[in-house]
This record gives sequence, structure tokens and C-alpha cells, in this order.
Amino acid sequence: MKRIIISLFLLLSVILPSGCSKESTDKNKNSSTPTHQTTSATSQSTSTVPTTTEKKGELAGFKILIDAGHGCTKEYVEPKYPGATETTVENSSTGATGVATHKREGELTLQVALLLQKSLEKLGADVYMVRTTEGTPMSLRDRAEMGNKLKVDLAFRIHADGIEDSSVRGASLLYPAPDYVGEKLSKTSKKASEIILKNYIKATEFNNRGTVARNDLVGFNFSKVPTVLIELGFMTNPDEDRLMFQKDFQKKMVEGITKGIKEYKNLK
Repeated sequence: MKRIIISLFLLLSVILPSGCSKESTDKNKNSSTPTHQTTSATSQSTSTVPTTTEKKGELAGFKILIDAGHGCTKEYVEPKYPGATETTVENSSTGATGVATHKREGELTLQVALLLQKSLEKLGADVYMVRTTEGTPMSLRDRAEMGNKLKVDLAFRIHADGIEDSSVRGASLLYPAPDYVGEKLSKTSKKASEIILKNYIKATEFNNRGTVARNDLVGFNFSKVPTVLIELGFMTNPDEDRLMFQKDFQKKMVEGITKGIKEYKNLK
């Protein structure tokens, strides 16, 4: 009987401490980690599932590539058109400089591009950006081929003008001549340029310098989608240079462009 009592006592002394030791508590804390990781992984995988919500707005279903001109981080020497030996050089120093603001063209084009992105997305457009920061490693040909790959409805390139005569002012829209893109694409791009320029001039009250066909621009000559290039105004004109960097005026610029894109989309 005494042996049985002693045995029971020893058995209880082994079992009772095991449920409340510090080591056991720490292990229980650690055991919650995998559960947290699993939840995190689940959340992450869920976020990659494409949304099925259909976009609404006047530009729903419209795909546009916005190319804020310049901002190259490298130097590129590229053929001007497919198969050409004649080349174009693009690097971080290309572009106009404001005679009054002393700011670079690439800075202005990015500011306008980011505002335009927000404006178009509010209307339901699918907006793709060549760059959203100061620099991009993409070459001129890369930018054109980005629009081709995405099969956008319009590739919209943003630039500003510069010339030695500081009295020259006004805005223009360029589009690809048919030489390397064909008559159909050139004609469609011309129509887009005319519509957008009309609305831009109305919003900004800048001089209308018209639309111009160009066959010497890499971004045009490698395009397979409708594409236009806006010259916002002259950075070499002190008045326009100052205006184009004013936030309130940039809103007017973007409003005009947005209205033009809406009108162009409705014609398609």
C-alpha cells in the first residue's frame, strides 16, 4: 500500500508542472507565428486577384498611354524609322529650358502628365504611364513600342517648344506623316490632333499654331497605334514659361486636353 501511495505521488509531481512552465508558455506564443504568416500570405494572394468591377465614366473602355517627354536616364542613339541608317540622339540633357523659370522641359511634361492621368482616370479611362518619376530608362522607340504592345486607343506624348526668338508663342499638335505608319494611322492621328488642339486652345487661350505632320520623330515612326504629340507652349517665351508652371494654369491645360480626348473617343 505504501509503495502505491509513493508511486502516485511521484506521478503527480511529474504531470502538474508541465502545464504552466515558462518554456511551455513561450512555445505557445511562438506557435501563433505560423498562423499569422499564413493569414498574411492568404491576404497577399487575394490582392493579386483581378477585380471584376466594370469601370464607369465617359472614358470607360478607353486605353491611353501618356508619355511625359524627355526624362531619359541614359543616352540613346536610335534609327529614326524602321530600317533607317539616319539616327536620333536622346539623353538627359535634351529638351528646352525655361527662360524665366530656368526649369527643364522634362519637369514640366511630368507635372502635366500626372495631372492628366488623374483627370482621365476619374472618367474611367485605362491610363498607362511611360514615367511617373523624374527619370526613365526607356528610349524613344521603347515608348512607342509600349503603346503598341498595350494596343492603346491613343498614345499621347507631352512636350513643350523652344526657339531662339523669345517672342514666339503658342501651342501645336504633331501627328505622324504616312511615310512609315501608313495612311490610315496618319489620318486617325491627325483627327485626334485637330480635336485635342481645338479644345486646348479654347482652355488656355494660347495662339493656335496648328497641327503638323512629322516623319522624323522616332516615337511616331515606330508606332502602330494612333499617336499625337502636344507642344504645350514655348518655354523660350517668358510669359508662357511662367504660366505653364503655375498650378492653376496647368489645370486649365489638362481640362482642355481631357475635353479633347473625350470628344475624340466619342467619334470612334
